[in-house]
Amino acid sequence: MSSLNTIPQLFLERTEKSKTRLAIGWIENGVVREWTYADYRGAVERLSLALRTRGLQPQEKVAILSSTRREWNLMDLAIQSARGVVVPVYPSYLPEEVAFIINHSESCMAVIEDEAQFAKVLKILDQIPRQKLFLTFAPVGESLRKALAARGGPEICTFDELLREGEAERDAQPAAFETMIREQPPKDISTIIYTSGTTGEPKGAVITQYAWSRNLQSAHEFLGTHLGESDTILTYLPLSHVYGRQDSFLILVFGWRMVFAESLDKLVGNIGLVRPSIMAAVPRVLEKIYAGITKQVAASSGLKQAIFHWALRTANEFNAARDRGETPGGFLTWKQGLAHKLVFSKIQQKFGGRLRFFISGSAPLAPEIIYFLRNLGLTIMEGYGLTESLSGCCINPADKQIPGTVGKPFPHTEIKIAGDGEILIRSEALFSEYYKRPEATAEAIKDGWFYTGDIGEFTPEGYLKITDRKKDLIKTSGGKYIVPQRIEGMVKAQKYVSQIVVVGDTRNYATALIGVDKEKLRDALPLIGLGADCSVADLARSAKVRELVQADLDVVNTKLAKFETIKKFFICPEEFTIDGGLLTPSLKVKKKIALERYKSEIDAMYAGGGGAES
Repeated sequence: MSSLNTIPQLFLERTEKSKTRLAIGWIENGVVREWTYADYRGAVERLSLALRTRGLQPQEKVAILSSTRREWNLMDLAIQSARGVVVPVYPSYLPEEVAFIINHSESCMAVIEDEAQFAKVLKILDQIPRQKLFLTFAPVGESLRKALAARGGPEICTFDELLREGEAERDAQPAAFETMIREQPPKDISTIIYTSGTTGEPKGAVITQYAWSRNLQSAHEFLGTHLGESDTILTYLPLSHVYGRQDSFLILVFGWRMVFAESLDKLVGNIGLVRPSIMAAVPRVLEKIYAGITKQVAASSGLKQAIFHWALRTANEFNAARDRGETPGGFLTWKQGLAHKLVFSKIQQKFGGRLRFFISGSAPLAPEIIYFLRNLGLTIMEGYGLTESLSGCCINPADKQIPGTVGKPFPHTEIKIAGDGEILIRSEALFSEYYKRPEATAEAIKDGWFYTGDIGEFTPEGYLKITDRKKDLIKTSGGKYIVPQRIEGMVKAQKYVSQIVVVGDTRNYATALIGVDKEKLRDALPLIGLGADCSVADLARSAKVRELVQADLDVVNTKLAKFETIKKFFICPEEFTIDGGLLTPSLKVKKKIALERYKSEIDAMYAGGGGAES
């Protein structure tokens, strides 16, 4: 592996090697604006020097409270280049959650995106006395500055002001930036990432510069023959999450062009504009793509539906032959070409026409969705990782994917299965500790192995398969084990259910909390008898919606053992959202919260029996 042992060293080498090539872009007024790698370096250099002038000391912590944007990435690299430690804070967090992370991490500076986020900070200003400077990406009004001054708060410095200050520093000390980076010890802490978690108080995973550099270089070693400088990646995932951070750092080893999307809401339009060749994704995004395509096909004419399903069967036959290691015959190859021309090329154009790979992580994705999208020419490389493993540490190879698995470990990463089925990881690319939580650290890392809490197994081909979270396994009162993740993935791949929490621990049969949304049910609204302005609560009360959900469950129940089948369900009268507290920022269901919020409804599903385990 390379002798480059820090993120800033990788940045320095990449920007020197690729000076004139396009590096990062962002969208303004429907147009992609872009910088070369030389521009990229110049901005980070100015910000970094200005931060040191403003008093940032080595290994001091700086919190970043912002949505994903170009400035987030620039400030991230600048703080690390100045030997600071980046502490991401989700922009969806409540004021008290923001205060907890700032205080627990001992952050002395905070980067606040805009005045909307500053409104949170003003509410907790008295609780975060350690702050010596606030930085902001967006311009702020004089009234906010006065409000801070009146409360005895620290000075505000805007992003543009910091750039100007850094330019003067660079002119005065032209070698300072490079010297600072080259002298940085690999043992420096790069970042402390607090797990959003589906249960309990967040823990701060401490990640060193050395660990990050190993992770990125291992990813390049594994995928570098298939991905590289000719690729374009559209970045939109939360940079407060380790998956989004890894996504934003991969530019340093692959040397591709990275464009920041405007927002998740504008993602579809941005894809057509940017025309990416690679996109990282979470299952919720891919599930929506799958649902959108199937809904469009269902609404088309009988002839178009027949052509689509013929093309799908052809692609399935073609890909199945390749999976067996066979070369598809001439006639099958001709049919696949015709299917592409008539059907798949039109779908691919909606994604810009150049998309080669989706990289899926964060949570399991139903294999049928992977097969479906692959047959359309949208290849998904599903991977696996956690905050503690710096996101991806295992991925399906670019030249052979096995749906239902998360692929093979990165180079220099060892994975083994413990006696109880738990997945253990050993690697130089791991977190070093939970910040100020020695007991939790000792529980998670034993003899150099990280105990993930996930249950899994290896296939005969050496691909890792995740079966569930250790703590999520459901043991019925009859002593049988139910794997909820598998069932939940199968249900979400159906037509009408958006979210599901399988229930049944210590109970005598399985039930479910169901989440629905108007988007999945839009075409069914006339049948339901509701208008487009109906609420999720209206949908939850509808007997017709219950029938549609029951039909989805009936399909899945036929594929399950009798003790696994969903006997009863409750439709929640609210959409599962981050702001509503039922989803983490990485779009995973907060099961503990859902179970507590709907405890009485769950108890009612078990009152009087009627669904005994078989």
